[in-house]
Amino acid sequence: MPTSHSNAVGPTPFIARAPAKLILSGEHAVVHGHPAIAVAVDAHLTAEILPNATGHIDAQFPGFFAPCTCPIDEIDDLKARLDRRHAEFLQGSRAIDTLLDRPADVAFYTCALHRAAHPYSLTHGIDLRYHADFPLGGGMGGSAALIAATLSGLAKMNGLALSRRKHYEQTLQAERLLHGRPSGIDPYVVVYGGCVRFQAGQPTAINLALPPLDWVYTGTPQATTGECVASVATRFPSTHTIWPEFAATTCALETALRSGDHTRVTAAIRRNHRLLVDLGIVPPRVQDVVAEVEQQGGAAKICGAGSIRGDEGGALWVWQDPAIDTRSQAHHHADDETDTREQRAVYGRRGQRP
Repeated sequence: MPTSHSNAVGPTPFIARAPAKLILSGEHAVVHGHPAIAVAVDAHLTAEILPNATGHIDAQFPGFFAPCTCPIDEIDDLKARLDRRHAEFLQGSRAIDTLLDRPADVAFYTCALHRAAHPYSLTHGIDLRYHADFPLGGGMGGSAALIAATLSGLAKMNGLALSRRKHYEQTLQAERLLHGRPSGIDPYVVVYGGCVRFQAGQPTAINLALPPLDWVYTGTPQATTGECVASVATRFPSTHTIWPEFAATTCALETALRSGDHTRVTAAIRRNHRLLVDLGIVPPRVQDVVAEVEQQGGAAKICGAGSIRGDEGGALWVWQDPAIDTRSQAHHHADDETDTREQRAVYGRRGQRP
């Protein structure tokens, strides 16, 4: 286990990281019990944790939220308060975007989860420093990655073992505060990595001959994932006929990827895009970008919740070249690259704005 110590340049932080993810097919449908396919990508969120003597948790995430502080002896009350709010959301008496008072509360809640599982840990203050090499709030699993990296870092700091199963369960529990009724696909992928077929809470690792994935970032959506999921669920209940269409499209994409049939992959991605447009979560400007890709013979689709307002839709998967370049694929462990318990495939090539 890494240790923190003092030297000429100051104490060494406990560092943990988790990968981003892309949903290749089945976003929104997975919330209603239908299959989705997702992969961990070669982009990461990193958490650095240092003990401090202030008695506070000081959290900083430049570019995502303003520096925030929470007294260490108040995180249990914060957790209880946020759990009550989530229960009110499930009962229909509270909107999803009113659960958190500030974005940093998800980090404080995660610390409280850790302490609830290990009552004699986290008795002192800590500094939390985050940074990511992918955009946050754009459908790439950033919130799940933040939670997963925080849990892993806290376990390292306290010299505690953290099983994959417990890591996943705690990440899912905290993510409820952001997504309301999460399917579990984001926490699973950022904790276990690789490529997974996820349905009704049940993951199945799959081995697809994926080329390096090209994605572009269309901008941070104005609507949160929780808002989009709630809006879609209101307009398209689980009994709606659109969901079996999503399921058939996801199965078609998986079959095409397994067989290396570029034509059928293109057709499945295009069909998925049109279904997402029908849901009302693909902004017109993003639809224009997709149309340009299709005019060049390719296909593209958003890879997250999209947005019910504004011009930005988050990450966009662009399928152009079916040739597999194995040199661009990397293998990483979500928490620690030197951990050889289970190496997980992480795919990626580039992320750009259109």
